[in-house]
Amino acid sequence: YFADSNDVLHGFLRHKDGPIAIFDAPDASTNAGEGTLAQSINLAGDIAGYYYARTGASGARHGFVRHPSGTVETFDPSGSISTVAQTINDSGEIVGNYVRDDMAHGFLRERDGTVISFDPSESANTAPFSISGTDEITGYYADENQVLHGFLRHKDGSISKFDAPNVSAIGGQGTFPLAINSQGSIAGYFYDGPTGELHGFMRRADGVFAIFDPPGSAAETGQPSSDREGYRVRPVTAPLSINRRGEIAGYFGDSAGVLHAFVRRNDGSFSVFEAANASTSGGLGTFAQSINDNDEIAGYYYDQAQSVRRGFFLKAPQSSPRAIPGSPRKSK
Repeated sequence: YFADSNDVLHGFLRHKDGPIAIFDAPDASTNAGEGTLAQSINLAGDIAGYYYARTGASGARHGFVRHPSGTVETFDPSGSISTVAQTINDSGEIVGNYVRDDMAHGFLRERDGTVISFDPSESANTAPFSISGTDEITGYYADENQVLHGFLRHKDGSISKFDAPNVSAIGGQGTFPLAINSQGSIAGYFYDGPTGELHGFMRRADGVFAIFDPPGSAAETGQPSSDREGYRVRPVTAPLSINRRGEIAGYFGDSAGVLHAFVRRNDGSFSVFEAANASTSGGLGTFAQSINDNDEIAGYYYDQAQSVRRGFFLKAPQSSPRAIPGSPRKSK
């Protein structure tokens, strides 16, 4: 999605050959900071997301799926006062969460429109983020102390819960799974208990964790650091997407607080890259959001001149490293 000059949000679809189609959900709000927020696309071209409604309760959100024909279906689980659709898989199944009785619950919307609600045991709020091609769902939930834990909902409906090693048990912190592939590998990040730093992880289908930080990240050095204005930088590694080969895309912050994109390959090596003319100010930079099975990467960056957010698409080159023309780096 993008924001127009009035800060109203609209969905868009960039086609393979470059043209961009803009769309809005029916009854989408035209208030600043509201509108249509597309979140995920599958191979068939179905797009899932959510929108703020023009009518009804102020700030209410509803789920939608836009089909390749341009038709937009809207939906809400039963009893929902606010619905957020996060991801759609290649079977057309959508996951997200909705609010009912002052609690966020997870949902799975099947292709025929049937909605299944679910929560891990002991959940006070549930946030599913990703569904695989084999119908496994991952995300996180908050316990009664607002500590976040990971979960994996299996195809049969059973739910496994997990935490990253040495994870923080402070409220608002914990384990944040964000993506799962068809092999059952999960990518995300967690707050380290001793330091409060954010590190990346991959959890294999057998439950084994690999903890990682890209080279050059503040989290890798473990040393206190500050940005140009002297504010302390919280070390952060944020994996956001994983493809079927286990290659992970995301972003990380360096010791000055500048954000860089990375790809972690399944052998543990990294490619680090920035968009050309990306900002080098603290808190800004390049953010890889998604990697597909062709190793193509989509994301956004803040430009150096105006600090305006712009999209990028990086096609997989014939040779390594992957990089947007600018300043590629590769390390292991």
